[in-house]
Amino acid sequence: MFGLGYVLKWLITRKWTQLYLIPKKAVFPEICPLCLSSCAERAVVEKSADRPTNNYVVAQRREWLEMAIPHCSKCAKKLFRSRIIGLGLGGVCIVGAFLLLEKPSGASPSLFMYIAFGYPAYAVATTLQKGVVFGRASSLVMRVYIRDPEYAKRLVALNNTHLGVVTEVPLADNRGVPHKPK
Repeated sequence: MFGLGYVLKWLITRKWTQLYLIPKKAVFPEICPLCLSSCAERAVVEKSADRPTNNYVVAQRREWLEMAIPHCSKCAKKLFRSRIIGLGLGGVCIVGAFLLLEKPSGASPSLFMYIAFGYPAYAVATTLQKGVVFGRASSLVMRVYIRDPEYAKRLVALNNTHLGVVTEVPLADNRGVPHKPK
C-alpha cells in the first residue's frame, strides 16, 4: 500500500517539469509557485524523499533534505488545508479498512496493513495542491518537480546565476545522462 502512494504521487507529478538542483546552492524565487504572485511572504517547508545513509545491525539511519519555499499567504493556507484533509482522509481509510477487513487477534502483521491503507489517500490529497515537490535527494543533487513552467524558468534562471542547476544526472564512474528541460 505504501508503494501505491508513491505510484499515485508519481502519476500526479510525471508531466511536471523536472529539474536537478544542488541542495547547498539552491535558491527559490521570491514568488509563489502556485499563483505566481510576487507577495510570497510565508515559507512552506518541503521535504525530499528519505534515503538510507547507514545500516546498523538492527536499525537503519535515514535522512532527507528540507528546504523552505516562499508562498503567498493564500496558497500557504491552501497547502495547510490540503495537509489536514490528507490526514483526515488517511484516518478515514484506516478506520474503513479496520471495519471492513478481518480483525486481527492481538498484535499481528495485518494490523500494519490498516495503517498502510491511509498513506495513498494522504499522498494524493497533499500532492494535488502543491506547486513544487521534491523527489529523491542526496547531499550532491536533488530532484525537483515543478507544476508551473513559468516558475520552472525563473527557478532555472535564478539558480544558473548561482550555479545551482545540474545539467546532467550524476551516475556511477562520472557518467551522466543529458537532461532536457520540458
